[in-house]
Amino acid sequence: MDAEQALLTYWGHSKFRPLQKEIVESILEGKDTLALLPTGGGKSICFQVPGLLLPGMCLVVSPLIALMEDQVLNLKQRGISAYAIRTGQTSGTIRSILDECAEGKVKFLYVSPERLISPLFLGYLPYLKVSMLAVDEAHCISQWGYDFRPHYLNIHDIRPWFPKSPVLALTATATPDVVVDIQKKLGFPEVNVFQKSFKRANLTYAVAETDNKLDRLVIFLRRQPGSAVVYVRNRNKCERIADWLRSQGWDADYYHAGLDSANRSKKQAYWIQQPNAIMVATNAFGMGIDKSNVRAVAHLDLPDTLEAYFQEAGRAGRDEKAATALLIVHQKDRESLKENLEQQFPTLDEIKLAYEALYAGSYISLGEGTGSVIELDVEQASKRIGIVPQKIHSALGLLERGGYVQCIEPVGEVCYIQLRGEPKQLRSMIVSKKAIELCERLMRKIPGIVEETKGLRWDQLRRWTYSEEDSTWQELLKELSDLGALYFFMPNSERRIVRLLTERVPSSHLQLAASVYRDRKVIAEQKMKAVDRYAFDRNSCRLSMLLTYFGEQDVEACGVCDVCLTQRQKTGLEQALKQARLEKEEWRLEEIKDRFPGIDSFNEPVFREWIELGEIEEIKPGLIRFTGRGA
Repeated sequence: MDAEQALLTYWGHSKFRPLQKEIVESILEGKDTLALLPTGGGKSICFQVPGLLLPGMCLVVSPLIALMEDQVLNLKQRGISAYAIRTGQTSGTIRSILDECAEGKVKFLYVSPERLISPLFLGYLPYLKVSMLAVDEAHCISQWGYDFRPHYLNIHDIRPWFPKSPVLALTATATPDVVVDIQKKLGFPEVNVFQKSFKRANLTYAVAETDNKLDRLVIFLRRQPGSAVVYVRNRNKCERIADWLRSQGWDADYYHAGLDSANRSKKQAYWIQQPNAIMVATNAFGMGIDKSNVRAVAHLDLPDTLEAYFQEAGRAGRDEKAATALLIVHQKDRESLKENLEQQFPTLDEIKLAYEALYAGSYISLGEGTGSVIELDVEQASKRIGIVPQKIHSALGLLERGGYVQCIEPVGEVCYIQLRGEPKQLRSMIVSKKAIELCERLMRKIPGIVEETKGLRWDQLRRWTYSEEDSTWQELLKELSDLGALYFFMPNSERRIVRLLTERVPSSHLQLAASVYRDRKVIAEQKMKAVDRYAFDRNSCRLSMLLTYFGEQDVEACGVCDVCLTQRQKTGLEQALKQARLEKEEWRLEEIKDRFPGIDSFNEPVFREWIELGEIEEIKPGLIRFTGRGA
């Protein structure tokens, strides 16, 4: 079976989209390949077809749990064996999946980048026959990208296990510097890039400056009937605007990272199924969501980077029908953009305070803690140390990049446990017989639970406590926790879960390399200026600005964005004024409007420009005079 036959047999497509075939052939020839395709450009086909054809298993690295599960389900429905290993699965489940992989029964295995350093996964590496390695969202491997994730660097470390297996790196957003860096970090022996123009003829970009963003949003949504996404920066605003839209008769809902996984899945499923639903969301929404008929994407706040904006706006019109992406701005947003940069890069003193807050109230002393998992109530910490929550989140991210911690995404129905003592010590405490039995069972079932914090599913705890009700085992764990025999917490969407990668050090000893802090801040400032220019430049085509930013050259104006339309209208008005000047010197407004329907008032920008240049003078309201004919 060749690539075209596989595409038809399993996916029902008679031909590849532009560049897909070339990318597939490059991988089948054993070449490391970087593919830059716009959102909706069919990236998954580029690794799924060769992964199916090559002998062995395709290992897919992806940061998106929702995308993993969606693609695994899709592959299984096509009769292709596939699994995803994700947070929240028991060690028994993971071993079972890896056993099948080692036996050659699996064609696609999806893992997160964090999984690549798991001792269990590393132990199976010598037994896995990996035919190719697919790296999704590959821009995350570059510190100069907009969404750097340190664990992506681990991909290079596992490549020696599969020296003859090619790598396919895929991304929809990468500047020229990031394109170079991706290939360097993944160890490409030679440059091999396939890049499709990021231009999408069906998608119109526009910016609207206004004093009333909600009114402008309603006008936009009325002109773009159908499904839509409205992006905002924070959770409260997200909920408030969704409520307001519903009160105005729209079928609207909200989505943000503060929702539990069940609620998120429910909202996402409803939005995908409904043809006219509007989702008001933070940037937590959209990654890996496959809905082709989104007619409109609106942003009510400035994004941090053009990469983020381009990816979010690109979720409109994936069915290749006409769609619009609108950024709604106000001059005050420029100050907000600077404040956001400050929040992304708190001072070193603020980072030290956040580091101390992480350990406040914990049992971890200086020189201890490596491997432990602890949680931080960001809101409480903010009030205690006097730093806004966003700066604390940013500080944790910088500490993660600096190698001090690993931030863990909460997973529903998983709790975290660590025992504080050996069996003899636990028996000496005044605890119930059931509590002692549970501790002994935890030690038998979970190796290392005394040395470090372990994640455990609730249903497993129910079985080990022989209880049907959640309250029973929760009370048992609380009893042990109150006596100091156990460290236990259940994830809360308002809190951060952090695994300590190093022992606790005095905050005065914290050091962040230039590549982690100073250099990244310089890059962030450049990205901020690019966003500011895109939002407030009234002379450059929106699409041209975006494509030039991503390294495309000789870009032509789109002709349909707000800037292009304004310039076209301006050209038409200038021609009208030149014609009017040739006909006579004095004109009443009503005469102008009747003679040249495109002119509505003397406040048109072209009129004001000609008045400032002295080409026109206002005799009285509603009457103008040209100062010279034919000039």
